Amino acid sequence: MSEFIALTATTHFDLETDVFLKEMSPDHELYHIAIKIFPPNPEEKLFTLGVKNSDFDGIFVNAQHSVHDGCGFSSTILYKVLSKIISKSHNIALWYGFDYEELNNVRSESEFLKAVEECFDDGSAECYVKFSRD
Repeated sequence: MSEFIALTATTHFDLETDVFLKEMSPDHELYHIAIKIFPPNPEEKLFTLGVKNSDFDGIFVNAQHSVHDGCGFSSTILYKVLSKIISKSHNIALWYGFDYEELNNVRSESEFLKAVEECFDDGSAECYVKFSRD
């Protein structure tokens, strides 16, 4: 199982939570995967997310527990972070599972958030989704 989120944006922006953007450099462990998903664009930067005192897996697992405990997805930190980054990003790739090569492509912000929410419906919480703003 692996988890990863990558996004492209023209500038760094603040997420106003314990989650923050980290610009990916070529020596980042998943950089080579990210550039396969998003061919390099000189006008955009490639980012992933960092989490103070935790990691992306923790944010995802907390959302899974909250949803299964009856809280709405929209009340989770994951939702709040994704809502913020989707409004400022050109591309987002998120997977929480075994492989990144078959991501479901969506074209709207609402489709992206709905696709992530649906990842919690089957109990496995595996998620494979890619958003591109064209």
